[in-house]
Amino acid sequence: MAGRRAVGVEYVCRGQSALADASRDVVLCGGSINSPQLLMLSGIGPAEHLRAVGVRVVADLPGVGQNLQDHLGTFLRNEITVPFSLYGATPEQLAAVQAEYEATGQGLFTSNIAEAGAFLRTGGSSGPPNLQGFFLPYCLTEAPLEAFQPYCHGITVAFYVNRPASRGQITLASTDPLDQPLIDPAYLSAPSDLPQLVAGIQMLRETFRAKPLGDILGRELGPGREARTDAEIATYVRDRASGTVFHPVGTCKMGTDELAVVDPALRVHGARRAAGGGRLRHAHARRRQHQRADHHDRGEGGGDDAGRVAPATRGRFTTKQLLAWMRPR
Repeated sequence: MAGRRAVGVEYVCRGQSALADASRDVVLCGGSINSPQLLMLSGIGPAEHLRAVGVRVVADLPGVGQNLQDHLGTFLRNEITVPFSLYGATPEQLAAVQAEYEATGQGLFTSNIAEAGAFLRTGGSSGPPNLQGFFLPYCLTEAPLEAFQPYCHGITVAFYVNRPASRGQITLASTDPLDQPLIDPAYLSAPSDLPQLVAGIQMLRETFRAKPLGDILGRELGPGREARTDAEIATYVRDRASGTVFHPVGTCKMGTDELAVVDPALRVHGARRAAGGGRLRHAHARRRQHQRADHHDRGEGGGDDAGRVAPATRGRFTTKQLLAWMRPR
């Protein structure tokens, strides 16, 4: 940064620091974790935090690293009484399954594990579904890994809240760009998130018991018979059966409010256009691939840039369109 102007990128290659000068826009595409880290290391972010870790403040942008949202998944697991999985297969049996797949394209190796999916509504008959789940033909492990894990043929439905209300943050651990940032997802910090997961488990229990699946059910492995009340299920989800689904978003939010990091043209607020060059912009693949109504609400996606993108392409950006946006103006 030269003042508030992005003029290039400093990077490390084979242990040596190098500098690439930019004659046009600098586009940051580090994703939901690395992008806010690099912005803050460059002096763009919450001023108080930057000063605390020893970074010179270039632009006080409070939203950098804030508004972190992620899908926290949980699951329902059940033993089944028929051998419909690879559990217990010998090396010879696995080799036979692999040979079948290679020869015919058939058999158990055709499974992508997520055999089926569903959107679920636990809050009544109206409104959009609040949960999304996936059926898996095996038993997921619980936390901690050193705890007892079942060894049997089984099934799992893993699911998460589509629009969690909990908000976390990304902050710097130090001024060293090779240090990992500090990630605080603040899972279940919003009171409305956990009850939806509990309701999902209760709903899926009824689904599992329905025929014909109910005819082959064995023991419920998780939460198990000891977790019957909502409070008991909530404890199970919180302590033993939840984890990230790796969908972090929101840390470089688009908009014009006080937490916005980029404007509708993907330009970073507070960063000026360099003389004879371009601007600092932020874009990454999640903006293109997950454009749905819920992700608009979560602060993702690129805008129309004052009508330069036709409505039919809104939310789906080609490389050509992104390059067109980056022309110096």
